[in-house]
Amino acid sequence: MRKVIITVILLFMFYSIAYADESPTIYINGKQLATENPPVIEEGRTLVPLRSIFEALNQQINWNGSNQVITSGQIWLQLNNPVAKIGNKEIKLDVPAKLINDKTYVPLRFVAEALGKEVKFDPQNNSVEINNYISINDKIKLIISGLTRSKRFLSDNAYSERYSINNEALKIWETLDEQSKNEFNKSMIERIKSNVSSKIVYIFEFELVNEDNKFLVQYKFEDADLKIKVKEREFINNLMATKKAIDESSKISFQIADMISSIWGTSIDAGQDFNYWVRKILSDSSVQSMQRSRRDINQNLAVLIKLLADHPSKYDASYNALIDYYSTYIELSNLIDNPRGSYVTFNSTINNLHSRLDGLKAKLDLLMPLLDE
Repeated sequence: MRKVIITVILLFMFYSIAYADESPTIYINGKQLATENPPVIEEGRTLVPLRSIFEALNQQINWNGSNQVITSGQIWLQLNNPVAKIGNKEIKLDVPAKLINDKTYVPLRFVAEALGKEVKFDPQNNSVEINNYISINDKIKLIISGLTRSKRFLSDNAYSERYSINNEALKIWETLDEQSKNEFNKSMIERIKSNVSSKIVYIFEFELVNEDNKFLVQYKFEDADLKIKVKEREFINNLMATKKAIDESSKISFQIADMISSIWGTSIDAGQDFNYWVRKILSDSSVQSMQRSRRDINQNLAVLIKLLADHPSKYDASYNALIDYYSTYIELSNLIDNPRGSYVTFNSTINNLHSRLDGLKAKLDLLMPLLDE
C-alpha cells in the first residue's frame, strides 16, 4: 500500500513539473504565433525566439555581435544582462535575454509591454495573449456599444435600467480589473442620469445581464448632493401646498363664521334658540359642501405637516412660521366646528384669529423668496 501511495505522489509530481515546463501557446491579436523553435519557460518567465516575436510585432531589430546587444526602436537588450532599457529608463529583468541551443531568446513580457502591448497569461489553457493596448476609456466605449437596454424602472426617488451585453463586449468587460469596472459602473450611472427627466430622483441603479439573462452587475449609486436638492425642493413644494391649503380653508372658515355670527345675533334679537338655528344653517347643502371641503383640506394638511417635520435645518425659520400659521388656523377650525362662549366673545375671538392669521401669512410671504436662495 505504501509503495502505491509513493508511486501516485511521484506520478503527480512528474506531471505537475511537466505541465509547468510545457511551452505556452502564444497569440498576438488572436492569431497564434508561429515559431521555428518553441518558447521556453525559465524561472516562471516565458522566453521566445528573438526574430519570431519582433517580426510578429512588425519591429525591425539590430544585432551588434561584438557586445551582443539587441536594439529595436527604444528597446535595448544585451545577452545575459539582467538590466534592459526602454529609452534611458533601466528595467530589471527576472530572466535576461540569452542563447538557448544557439538561438537568441528574449523575455516575452518585457518586449511586448515595451512596445505598448497588453500581455495576459491564461494558466487554465497555458497560453499567453498579446493584444494592442486599448485605454480604459476606449474599452468602456466598446463595451457600451455592445449593450442593449432591456428594461427601465422608475419608483419614488429611484430610477433603474437593465442592459444586456453581447458576447464580444462581454469578453472586453471580463478583461477589466476591479478599478476599471468601477470606472465602467460610474460611466453607466452618468448615462442613466441623462435618461431620466424626473426632478425627484437621486438614487440611480443599473443591472447588467449576459445573453443568457444571467446577472453580472447590480450597481446602485445615491447622489448625496442631488438628494439634498430633491429634499429641499420637496420641502418647498410641500410648504407652499400647505400654505395654499390653509389660505383656502381659512377663507371658507371665515365665511361660515360670518354665517354663524349673523344667525347668533338674529336669534338673540328674536329671543330664539341659537343652537337650533346653528344646526339649521349647518344642514344647508351649500354650507355642508363648504364643510366637506374643510374636512378634506384638514386631512390633507395633517399629512403635509408630518412630511414637513423632516426638513433641512436651513429652512427652520420658514417651517416655524408655517407651524404658527397652521396652529392658529386649527384654533379657527375648532371654533367653527364647535361655536362656544357668548356672542360677543365668539366675534371677538374670530376677529382676533383673523388678525393673527393675516399677520402670520404676511410673515410667510416675506420668507417665501428666501427659500430658493
